[in-house]
Amino acid sequence: MFKFATELAKGDTRIYWPIDQLYILKAWERAKVNPSGRDHVFHTFNNLILGAVVLAQVLLERDDSGPPESFIRDEAANGGLSPWEVLWIFTCLFHDPGYVAEMFGATFNFALGIDGVFEPDMEIPEVMIPRLQAAFDTELAAARHDLRSLFHQLSGIWTPIGSADSIWGKFDEALKLSYFKVDRRGGLHSLLSGLRLITVCKRPEGVMHPLHSSVVTQRTSIIAALCMLFHDKKCRDIFLRQEIPPISFECLPYAAVLMLVDAVQEDRRDINATEFPADGFLTAVSIDNESRLVSISVWLPAIPVRFWSYKMEEMRSVMKWINDHSDVKFVIDYEGPAGTKFV
Repeated sequence: MFKFATELAKGDTRIYWPIDQLYILKAWERAKVNPSGRDHVFHTFNNLILGAVVLAQVLLERDDSGPPESFIRDEAANGGLSPWEVLWIFTCLFHDPGYVAEMFGATFNFALGIDGVFEPDMEIPEVMIPRLQAAFDTELAAARHDLRSLFHQLSGIWTPIGSADSIWGKFDEALKLSYFKVDRRGGLHSLLSGLRLITVCKRPEGVMHPLHSSVVTQRTSIIAALCMLFHDKKCRDIFLRQEIPPISFECLPYAAVLMLVDAVQEDRRDINATEFPADGFLTAVSIDNESRLVSISVWLPAIPVRFWSYKMEEMRSVMKWINDHSDVKFVIDYEGPAGTKFV
């Protein structure tokens, strides 16, 4: 899988691809510091392939003259990836490394190389809180500004920064809540993954390819960070409470597809498993371009009952988030016992 990711990175040599972020996540999960979590590295590639299948069909007639594709388009660029492929691959590959920062206790155990010293989801020590909050206003200020301004442009909603109904302040408050949750257990991985990506791409280490472009790399990382921001339901809920409207599929398809494929997969939770059932959670995908409809079927009994409630709520959240503001519509059929079907 890592060889595959490295080969994909050759598709656009203008961009610095921080593949090492996946190695860090792999090592963190292999140490089993978060035993209840699924294998997010394996999950990343599942998402990557399913999302590519959906986007390749739905974006069949989309050109790259409009945003966000136009922000990274370069007629002189070499390689085999089109702008939509670059944006999808970059978004998907790096959407989950933030788990390492989200779970303070698990990561401290990982650093020590000792199991069970701290609870994986323990609260952050009081002495660290002021420093984390200060970083939000200093080291992360530029990344916050970039996310806000890009959202403002792609959302289709224009508000003067000083107006009473301005989304600038609301968006920044939502970022703040996502960065440092009120329960003092750390930020949400969807935002932390994006902030890390922006920071790493701004200051890449090592020798770059002769065609490397710092401008294109930065733009790609910021677009990807905005796309991955909403794939976590907890993060979506915060933005809705702050009255931040979803961006339509047409304006930011990679965000919509990431949250969709993230919700309709339930990957392995035992990293030692090398065999998988032939019939899993995801059972069918159908795309009707004429009707602008993507239909997906999943089978609830394929996963333990204790996950059903959250999984159903997650899928409902995704469908409402996308369908209320987009021309392309998504339907998820999920079946329970005795063939009970929900839409």
